[in-house]
Amino acid sequence: MSPLCLLLLLTASVFSSEALGCKEMEVAVVTEESVWLVPENQLSVWDEITWRVRFSSGVQYRIVTLANRDNLVEVNTPAPLPRRITFHPGNLSLQIELVNKSDSGVYTMHVTSPSGTIDTTCFRVSVFDRIHQPNLTALSAHAELGWCNVTLSCQVQDANRVAYSWSRGASWSPAREDQQLPGHQSQLQLEITEGSKDTFYHCNASNAASWDMTTIDVKTPCHFPATDIFQSLFYWIIGAIACGLVFLAIGVIILCRCCKKQASSRPGECPVTIYDEVDETCFCRNLDGNAQGSMIGNTIYSEVLAKGQKPNTRAPREIGCTLYSTIQPHAQTLSRRGNSTQP
Repeated sequence: MSPLCLLLLLTASVFSSEALGCKEMEVAVVTEESVWLVPENQLSVWDEITWRVRFSSGVQYRIVTLANRDNLVEVNTPAPLPRRITFHPGNLSLQIELVNKSDSGVYTMHVTSPSGTIDTTCFRVSVFDRIHQPNLTALSAHAELGWCNVTLSCQVQDANRVAYSWSRGASWSPAREDQQLPGHQSQLQLEITEGSKDTFYHCNASNAASWDMTTIDVKTPCHFPATDIFQSLFYWIIGAIACGLVFLAIGVIILCRCCKKQASSRPGECPVTIYDEVDETCFCRNLDGNAQGSMIGNTIYSEVLAKGQKPNTRAPREIGCTLYSTIQPHAQTLSRRGNSTQP
């Protein structure tokens, strides 16, 4: 075996042993924030401590080495620490401020005991963009016959590795009783009815470091235009009928009062006097035999009688008197006679 192949095998065995013995912990952080890497096990006795980093780009280098020589701690670094990285000897932790995506990688702390054993602790640091409020819109909405098909789209600007989740409720604010919907895509297809109550859909956008959400009421794009027109027309018809009934009742009441008032103020039957002028003096009777008259000169004076009433007879000497007759209801006769002397 060539020396080059042997060297590659030794290097691979070292890296594999480090990978197997590494107690890796996931650390997610938002850009422009700080992260503090604190090892869980605080060893009281150690001989050497070394912090290394292997970035996601593949580049790796040693950050700091602490050597315990005769109870004196020596800090050796291959280069001055970047201003954003701070090592804390008290708890052997490493602090990185104002992280960016290029800081993502595996940070490893190797602790060598006096006996020569090595304990390794790994921190996998992932830097994410901050999730801002998603933009939730209705891509399409089609309402027909009381049903509405809607396609919702939820998008986050300037963010990577975003996961989406959906829920449905009865108000703008999320609640525990909201129904969680399956699927983790940025788009959601749904179907609602006109009478649906849970029409508030919540979109939750998140990554390992941050999250945010927004809400939409799908009844806004699904306005059901035909049904709304019919409902408005129905309410207008009901209102018109009610108003018509009210006005009709008021008119009937006014008409009844007017008729009653006219009936109470109507005068009694007025007497009727009949005058008739003829050329000759004669006595005449009508076909029913209930009227008679006598003529003097050119004037005839008649008396109208009720049916069944006998006429009064007058002697010839009574000529020269004027008789005024009053028409009364059937079987009742009220007469008033007055004498006047003709010239």
